[in-house]
Amino acid sequence: MKLQHSIIAWQRSLFIVSIILIIVGVFLPWEVWGDFLLTWRYGIQIFPVFADKGGLVFLLVSIILIGLIFRTPSFVRRPTIWIMPCAVALVIISGYHIIDLLLRRIASNGIIGAPEIKIGLVFVALGSLPTLLTSLGSGEMKQSNMA
Repeated sequence: MKLQHSIIAWQRSLFIVSIILIIVGVFLPWEVWGDFLLTWRYGIQIFPVFADKGGLVFLLVSIILIGLIFRTPSFVRRPTIWIMPCAVALVIISGYHIIDLLLRRIASNGIIGAPEIKIGLVFVALGSLPTLLTSLGSGEMKQSNMA
């Protein structure tokens, strides 16, 4: 019983760390391209103007997941049903952004200033995968508790 509680606590802490990685990665640069004048693309750009380049979806889904983790029982009765689709959506969308960047890099045919991946998109991808894995594990834990 004590081991099971420690595993659940470990899963929850890994889940929270991965969500924090996603939220931080949304505000960091996702890619850079250009020759002499570099152009940076952020997930969510705040300054000089607010611009969403795909990061707002990650931010909203991450906030929903945080709400599902720290929920009250009256708010959502079975959160594992809702956590799984949100985690799958995070992985699919981050995969889309990475594949899109790689396809544009391949299409640039080796020219100077081709798009390069930056740390923000890496954080989002590295945060999405553990989110999915811990959500899979939380479903298995709930099933083992019922048996």
